[in-house]
Amino acid sequence: MLKFICYPKCTTCQKAKKWLDDNKIDYELRDIKLDNPTLNELTDWYKKSGLPLKKFFNTSGLLYKSLDLKNKLPEMTEDEMFKLLSTDGMLVKRPLLIGEDFVLVGFKDTVWAETLKEHKNKAVVPVVAALIWDNGKFMICQRPKHKTRGLMWEFVGGKVEPGETKAQALIRECREELDVTLSVGDVFMDVVHEYPDITVHLTLFNATVAEGIPQKLEHNDIKWITPKEIPNYTFCPANDTILERIIEVYDN
Repeated sequence: MLKFICYPKCTTCQKAKKWLDDNKIDYELRDIKLDNPTLNELTDWYKKSGLPLKKFFNTSGLLYKSLDLKNKLPEMTEDEMFKLLSTDGMLVKRPLLIGEDFVLVGFKDTVWAETLKEHKNKAVVPVVAALIWDNGKFMICQRPKHKTRGLMWEFVGGKVEPGETKAQALIRECREELDVTLSVGDVFMDVVHEYPDITVHLTLFNATVAEGIPQKLEHNDIKWITPKEIPNYTFCPANDTILERIIEVYDN
């Protein structure tokens, strides 16, 4: 997941956050004042950014000015600059958007859009989900409000982690999200869907709950619905083709 490093009171950070939210881009927010970047993080971000190290300084900040860094930076070594930046998050230019292979410093919507488009096209994220039936109804889960596509409905599941099979990932996700042990069957359907922030390859498995009662450990709500009730709920768009198939197969 992308990391959005910001100072909530900063107006530029507020604009960047609104842009991310408006474009339904998932991210993990971190307050740079409460949790300032470490020396190792700054070193890594600098390498990924391709920018001169001086670009990481918040030149409009009060702390930068009070330390007279405009005059001192030209005489400082990179090691000295890294150490100084790591002492206080308010010295670091914000917002920062951190991806697996890129770092954006400061906010320009056109640059962010182009970078995220390039990043998204590089990889398709494997995702698994479960189609669980009980007495003619199947389980759907409502995403938490604070997450991207918040309060939309989906099938329980999540990303496949490195080293996992799809079945192993689905069992893990259901244990983490529902506190149940899942028995994974065959594949019902798989689709590829492109969101603004990510392209997913979603594999939906037929499955049954082998042990436990589903709990709302992560989701806002859990419901059991019939195929006829599908239009009553707003689902994440990646599920549209799957839902059409469910209606076609089961809505007799």
